[in-house]
Amino acid sequence: MRRNVFATLLCALFLGAVNQASETLHFSLVRAVPAQDQTLEAAPVRLQLWFSQAPAAAVSQITLKRGTADVALGKTVVISKDKSLYADPAKPLEAGAYTLTWRAAGDDGHVMSGDVKFSIVPKTPR
Repeated sequence: MRRNVFATLLCALFLGAVNQASETLHFSLVRAVPAQDQTLEAAPVRLQLWFSQAPAAAVSQITLKRGTADVALGKTVVISKDKSLYADPAKPLEAGAYTLTWRAAGDDGHVMSGDVKFSIVPKTPR
């Protein structure tokens, strides 16, 4: 009985370590500002994304759409030590629904992409 318990615990520890290692090996989005599905009362001045690894500058890109219309952004900037990238809107964002689309790659060079949807709904005065 003790051997079975020990073997089960050992197996669980091994699988946990393998799972944690695989998460750090794969490039993935960790956090976004604005966050996924966030409703903001004021327009953000910066769109920033943090990843599990430092994004490769050569392929990193952020684009923004309001509905089907492209929204002008400044240059996509990579901050390697912070494992993030950001872009600033060229002008203040108007109220509405937005989709921020990102493309980047980590250590293995495999290009990944995704999107973050958020909305701006100004607070109405009372």
